[in-house]
Amino acid sequence: GISLSGTAAKNYLFNTTANASTNIAKAALTITAENDRKEYGEVSTLGGVAYLADANNTTAQSLVTTGYRVTGLIGSDTITEVKLSSIGGLSRAAVNAVNGGAYVIAPSAATGTGFENYNIVYVNGALTVTPAVLSITATGTDKIYNANAVGTVTLTVSGLKNDDSLTTAYSSATFANANVGSATEVVVSGITISNKTLNGTTYLSANYTANTTAITSANITPATLIISATGIDKVYNGNSIDAVTLSVVGVQGSDSLTLGYGTAVFADPNVSYGAGVPVAKAVSVEGINVSGAAAGNYTF
Repeated sequence: GISLSGTAAKNYLFNTTANASTNIAKAALTITAENDRKEYGEVSTLGGVAYLADANNTTAQSLVTTGYRVTGLIGSDTITEVKLSSIGGLSRAAVNAVNGGAYVIAPSAATGTGFENYNIVYVNGALTVTPAVLSITATGTDKIYNANAVGTVTLTVSGLKNDDSLTTAYSSATFANANVGSATEVVVSGITISNKTLNGTTYLSANYTANTTAITSANITPATLIISATGIDKVYNGNSIDAVTLSVVGVQGSDSLTLGYGTAVFADPNVSYGAGVPVAKAVSVEGINVSGAAAGNYTF
């Protein structure tokens, strides 16, 4: 299809075909790993990429059809898979990577058609590991009435990953009131989690978040009073009635109780002798009672 034109063209003979050579430069193709997030203890990320640990459990990788974007692909050329590698994909990858940053997601080993026509550049992405969520519940411990609302509880953790173990604590457990009662509400505050080391392995609390309060219940049972009587001597008067003074052990806190009794009676009204002299004789005290605002919190 070679042609020749011009006023003198008819004076020339020429070939109508010819061979030539030149270079076709490779196009630029960029494969960029998408930034992603996952929860500590999981392998699948929010972007749907599942990273699998290698034989040494030191890196994680997966051949995927998602999790990356491509710039520069031409015509009908295709990319079928890309290998995305990240140690953040391991289930034990901690929430804070080196220096508190995210983990690198490194794309590589793309497969597809027409790749011989491209210079491929791989651009890393970032994988952020977020804390797993723990649920901490409390079980109240029954106590004997002691005039205050301070309680104790046992904490139970659910949601730990990878056989982790953490130390839990709380700052206060408070009954709704200090009085005797069944299944009284207990509010637990200041719940914390902290690192725990077992068999040389330290499990990090930073990999988790947890509730800081909980509600449970427990029983407050009555405190026991020990009430004793001291008889009052009297002059014979023909009857067996006596008077006594009551004393009590076991009153809690600043409670104020009033003690009373129904009767105090000698076995008989007569003077008792021993070796020719009067001796003390038993007095039976009946109907001992306790009154006062806190009396219902005691048994006796």
